[in-house]
Amino acid sequence: MYKIIKKHRLILAISLLVEIVILTTLVLTTIFCPDYGGHYIVLSVFTALFVLYDAGLALAFSILIKEKKGHAEMTSAEVLGNDMDEAYNFGEVGLAVCDAEDNVLWVNGFLASRIPNLVDTNIYSSLPGLSSPVGSESWNRLTIKDNSHIFKVELLKEARLFVFKETTKFENMDVYRKKTAPVVGYLTIDNYYDIEQAMSDETKFAGALFKAKSLITSYIESSDSLLRQVQADRYIFITTKEKFDDLYADKFSIVEKVKKETEGFTLSIGIAYDFPDYSKLSEMAASALDVALSRGGDQTVIAPFSHSMIFLGGKAELQPARNRVKIRSLSRAFVTTLRDNKYKKVLVMGHINADLDALGGEVGVYLLCQKYKVKCRLAFEEQLVDNATRRAVDTLYSSDEKKKVFITMKEALDYLDENTLLVLVDHNSFELSMFNEVAQKADNVAIIDHHRPGMKKVENPVFLHVDSSASSTSEILTSFITYSLDDIFIDGRTATLLLAGISLDTRFFKEKTSAATFEACSQLKSYRADTGKVDDLLKEDLESYNRKNEITHNIEVPKTDVLLASAPEDVYFMDATLAIAANELSSLRGIKCAMAIGKTNSHTVKVSCRSDGEANCQLLMEKIGGGGHLTMAGATFTDMSIQEVKDKIKDMLNDYFDDALIHNDVTIGG
Repeated sequence: MYKIIKKHRLILAISLLVEIVILTTLVLTTIFCPDYGGHYIVLSVFTALFVLYDAGLALAFSILIKEKKGHAEMTSAEVLGNDMDEAYNFGEVGLAVCDAEDNVLWVNGFLASRIPNLVDTNIYSSLPGLSSPVGSESWNRLTIKDNSHIFKVELLKEARLFVFKETTKFENMDVYRKKTAPVVGYLTIDNYYDIEQAMSDETKFAGALFKAKSLITSYIESSDSLLRQVQADRYIFITTKEKFDDLYADKFSIVEKVKKETEGFTLSIGIAYDFPDYSKLSEMAASALDVALSRGGDQTVIAPFSHSMIFLGGKAELQPARNRVKIRSLSRAFVTTLRDNKYKKVLVMGHINADLDALGGEVGVYLLCQKYKVKCRLAFEEQLVDNATRRAVDTLYSSDEKKKVFITMKEALDYLDENTLLVLVDHNSFELSMFNEVAQKADNVAIIDHHRPGMKKVENPVFLHVDSSASSTSEILTSFITYSLDDIFIDGRTATLLLAGISLDTRFFKEKTSAATFEACSQLKSYRADTGKVDDLLKEDLESYNRKNEITHNIEVPKTDVLLASAPEDVYFMDATLAIAANELSSLRGIKCAMAIGKTNSHTVKVSCRSDGEANCQLLMEKIGGGGHLTMAGATFTDMSIQEVKDKIKDMLNDYFDDALIHNDVTIGG
């Protein structure tokens, strides 16, 4: 066909050129020889002949092209007519023609074999999975459940033709790929060495350990998963996503089973999936296990690639093991970090709305820096701390001392450089830091905290100690100081602030206390900690009392043994006031959990959650995007009303409160 058109164009071009030459000659002859009258007649005749010639030539080529084209189309039609069904069957393509009312007039053989009895029915009624109408340029995934066939469907609107492309094989392959995707996990016995030391009878320990190992082995291998022991207290297991889903549906009951059926052993599990590389999954699973252990153990942490971590279990607090060797080792490691020649100075920072425990942690680190002659400043901004902390600084430090010890946000921006070590105390996430923007610029970060880590972690800290069994950060710093290899004298002011931090977080020793807590307090008292001053610092002032009453005035009981207090929509409160309100409500007889909701500014609503130890506040708050500790937790919402937050909390309580209740969970060691 292309050769014919090319030939046609060449002949026309030559003819046109000849015509132009002849006509030009005649015109010139007529102009220069006007006496000869026959020129006009000759010119007219030749012009007419050329026009007829061009028309005839064009007509001839048009007829020739049409014949060739018709012959080609006839050939294609004959081939398709003979093998049309085979072509559609091979390509797994179905066709359905509908009338203006969407009734099916005709289907091809392939579609009839997949979806019988479709003719003379309304296509949208017969195929309810088909959206109406389907875009002419977009595909719509349609599942025919009766026959387990899956199609992509396109509608050619003008022809009222539905084109069905079967994708069942591809879908089944994708489902198979997802089911067999690799899942890697680590399982560890949290308190292996503590129980080994506690049991003087080696035979009894061996029997208890054999029982725990048997339970672990039978549970993992019952899911057709591979289990291998890599250390005395640690295992690695590899399974598929399909088998993992079964274990997840069971909520990894092996954790509870081992705890109940053995001599106090507890398990932690870290799992990773959704990535094709086994080495990467192993790394992710190990990190997930570290998070589980840092949150107190006795739980499962699942880390899907590029998604938020999932937490299962962890209702009860890990009971502290009094291992002085371990504390001394941690203290030495932290001091070594402070004295590293790489760091010329230290910046210590508490959390936003810092309380007395955060301040106690700061002054504890400051004392260590003074001992080892390391330049140190403490982050402090009056509007970013609670009333008790502000009052403590104003009472215990002179104006000159404030300038020497504390640093504002503006000053911290200049103070922080590549040679500065940032120490985060009483929190473990940049988002919670007092000077958030400053903290995120730090290259070298150390963390000392007693709150369970959330999903957002600081990457690669140079020192990390998160002990969720400790009552407070002040208790941890007191242990670091008193168990140091060097004799460190604690001045009365620092001892008082450390004791105030412990008193605050234990609510005057009503909760989260252990032998370690009282031992730390005893040490502080021996260094002349002023208990009268501690009591004065923690007293509630009249303004705080009135503000608290504004919140507790409006109380609901959304669930048995749960109180929910909400502040007015148009009044703003400090975080500390919400915490005080929740604390007071949780101290009422018969109340297992109390929450206080209020606005801290025009765009932010915060929730403070407290419990008497019978409900896991952290588990509840994590379900709505927050976090914290077993008896103290919170959550923050942006651009939501108090009523919207209340509704969200009520839905959460209906779904998860029973799971958060703690029924005689006892953990030994850790």
